[in-house]
Amino acid sequence: MSERTRAFFWPFLDEVQSRLVWGAAGSEGLGRTRGYGETDGNSEDIPEGGILGSMTEARFQTPRLLVRDWHLADLPSILEIYGDREAMRFVDGGRPLDLAGVETWFEVTNRNYAERGYGMFAIVERSSGLLVGCGGLVHPGGQVDAEVKYAFLRSRWNLGMASEVVPALLRHAWERHGIVRVIATSDGAHAASHRVLEKSGMIREGSKAEADGRTTITHAIEFQQVMDQA
Repeated sequence: MSERTRAFFWPFLDEVQSRLVWGAAGSEGLGRTRGYGETDGNSEDIPEGGILGSMTEARFQTPRLLVRDWHLADLPSILEIYGDREAMRFVDGGRPLDLAGVETWFEVTNRNYAERGYGMFAIVERSSGLLVGCGGLVHPGGQVDAEVKYAFLRSRWNLGMASEVVPALLRHAWERHGIVRVIATSDGAHAASHRVLEKSGMIREGSKAEADGRTTITHAIEFQQVMDQA
C-alpha cells in the first residue's frame, strides 16, 4: 500500500471493517449507520436558508459541504455548472450541456437512485446554502465499475472543495454501498484533476488515446485490497 493510500484510509479502516455490511447497492438491508462526515439528522448541521433540502435526502457532509440528492429545482444550478464551456473544457470532449441534456441526465439520475441507490448528487456549500457543484458515482454506458465524477462552479475553483468532497464520495461508496472498486477518468491534460484523485488515495491505472487526439487517464482504488494490505 502506498503511503498516500495508507494515510487516507488508516483513520477509519478498523471502524469500516467492523461496520461494513455487504449486500445489493441501495438495499435497506445494508444497515444504515452514520459514516464519515454523514449527518445524524440534527438540525444544527444545516444552515438556515438556501436549497439544502431535507436531511432524509442528505448523503453526508464535510466541514464545508453537504452532499444530497438532486431536486427538480436544482436544474438551473446544474445547468450553470455543466453549461459553462470553460468548466467543461476537460469533460466529454469539451461539450457543455444544454437544458435538454441536463433534463435527460436528471431522469437518468433518478433511475440510478431507484435501481442502484446512488448516482449524481448536489454539492451544497454549508455556509451559504448554495448549490456549488455536483458529484457522485455513475456507471457510464452500463460499465461494471462505479466511476466517481465531480464538477464545481468556476467561482468555487481553487478553494480545495474537490479535494474535500472526492475522498468523502469514495468513503460513501465503500461504507454505505459496499462498492469495492471505484475508477475515475480524466483528460490527460487536466493535471489539477489528477492531483485531486491521487490525494484521495486513487492510483493511476492507465491511459487511452482517443479518436479526437485527447488522452484519457484512468485512476482506480480497490477498497478490499487496501483492507487486506492494512
